[in-house]
Amino acid sequence: MDLAVLPVCFDQDEYEHARIPTDLFVTDNILRSKQVNENDDFLFPTLLLQYAGYERNYPLIRHGKISLLTEEKIPIGREDPSANRSLYLVEATAFPGNSGSPVFLKLGIRESPTGGGIEFGRAYYLLGVLEVFFPQQTQIAIGSAETTINLNSGIAGVIPARYLRELLEQEELTILRETTVAEQESAGEEY
Repeated sequence: MDLAVLPVCFDQDEYEHARIPTDLFVTDNILRSKQVNENDDFLFPTLLLQYAGYERNYPLIRHGKISLLTEEKIPIGREDPSANRSLYLVEATAFPGNSGSPVFLKLGIRESPTGGGIEFGRAYYLLGVLEVFFPQQTQIAIGSAETTINLNSGIAGVIPARYLRELLEQEELTILRETTVAEQESAGEEY
């Protein structure tokens, strides 16, 4: 399990955290209006297991390019060929343990969607959540012995943010969120 939804309100003075408003989740409308394509950049935070920090966690920021935006489902396992997901494919060196990492679309200079100009600046959106990487199997022969090893193909799958938004906007979770916030406010706590 890569994600969990919990009713938590963090104390701003005790915990360092940032919220991502759902209007920054990549939707089909953002894909169209911002003309997002397979040449656009992304980044995601992860930890390096060999060095995460001695006194706190220090994330590494990995960068890459979007490799494929498609409506077709992508097969994710050789053991079960029917296992398919709606994913964005990205050029990323990802490993087991990176799944669940938020993946941010990083947009730079764009053509104006209304035409006749260029938009400057940088904008970040939540593209989705890293789910899977795709190993590349390679045969190696040593003398008469042959073995198969899995290499990292450099391609990973991202669960589109629109599915996260659908999950978070379910009636049950909306009620739970509103109840939790109301309880915090009535207790006089900031969140």
